[in-house]
Amino acid sequence: MKKSICLLICLFFGLITLCGCKKDNTPEQSYSKYFENNSGCAVFFKNNEYYICNNEMANIQKSPCSTFKIVLTLAGLKYGVLQNENTVIKWDGEKRYFDEWNKDLSLKEAFNLSAVWYFEKVANEIGKEKLAEFVNKISYGNKNTSAEIPFWLDSSLKISPKEQVNFLKNLFEYKLDIDNQHIETLKEIMRKDIINGGILYGKTGTSGDGNNGWFVGFYEKDNEKTYFAINLSAGENVSGKQAEKTTKNIITDYF
Repeated sequence: MKKSICLLICLFFGLITLCGCKKDNTPEQSYSKYFENNSGCAVFFKNNEYYICNNEMANIQKSPCSTFKIVLTLAGLKYGVLQNENTVIKWDGEKRYFDEWNKDLSLKEAFNLSAVWYFEKVANEIGKEKLAEFVNKISYGNKNTSAEIPFWLDSSLKISPKEQVNFLKNLFEYKLDIDNQHIETLKEIMRKDIINGGILYGKTGTSGDGNNGWFVGFYEKDNEKTYFAINLSAGENVSGKQAEKTTKNIITDYF
């Protein structure tokens, strides 16, 4: 099983030698449908083993973009800014790029729509000092919250794909000093799809610069979790949505 997962990831990105897997004779066409002319890296963690493709990129810290809404949700619940997934924040009336953002939103809606304004309000309500303390407490990425809010969007805060996986693993294995009920609330709003009898949980993130697309989370099947972080860095469609699509296709075909 370990060998097959490793070969899968290596084939997926076409970077077999970097993964430390044996070379495979499968033609490039067999996995190009997943990659779709983008470049990046993948980190999977299952059964106490990492499966990494493009190891160098897996350790490069980049802006977390909207994947940081995972942390903002937990911090909002901790400091009482958010009560549960149904916590509604009133729209300020300012029209933004996405029409679906331009209304009152619950936490669950805002998370799934990745509504920036909602989470900026959460962050400002928490306060920069408390939020910085929380980021340091969970040891998130480079822990640099020095820029103004939103410091998680192409700014001072950065995290690598491997660090994303480690954070998620520690969080959902209850190794961080975070209330279990808050983790369960987060898990519920991260739920995406049922694939091959298992449940996919995740969050997208997309840079405004067009060079940073994330999908991070875990896949739970038969009481086992596979944690992952897919990051796209260059190509024709670098976005969180594309990274999510890539992940779903891999899980559908191989897990």
